[in-house]
Amino acid sequence: MPVKSKPRRHTMPDNNAQVQREVERTNIRPCIWQIEVVHMGLKGVDVMTIAAMGSGKSLCYWMEFLYVKYEIVFLVTPLKLLGKQFVEMLEKNELHAVSMTTANATNELFKVCDPQCCKAIKTHSTCRK
Repeated sequence: MPVKSKPRRHTMPDNNAQVQREVERTNIRPCIWQIEVVHMGLKGVDVMTIAAMGSGKSLCYWMEFLYVKYEIVFLVTPLKLLGKQFVEMLEKNELHAVSMTTANATNELFKVCDPQCCKAIKTHSTCRK
């Protein structure tokens, strides 16, 4: 039996134009389709995004971290490089992130992911306060 995702408590506005203005502080202007994907993910809907390479699918993944509060979130990425890029983007936007791989998946790393001290964990996993 499939596991149903739960809606998340979040602070994302319903107004797409307002979301665009807020996310623009990251020097990226999200498209309406990206905002809609994030809205559906926050509502607990499982989403599959199919778009051309370089069209901005990754933005949909990390944009949720701007609006999810007081939760731990794990984001699994298929490539270590993507995880590294996500960490860099999140850190630029004051969202603390850690790239977890088989090389550094230790008990010490999980201490860093304490919801009281960390906003995000990234690649092959992500945690967010």
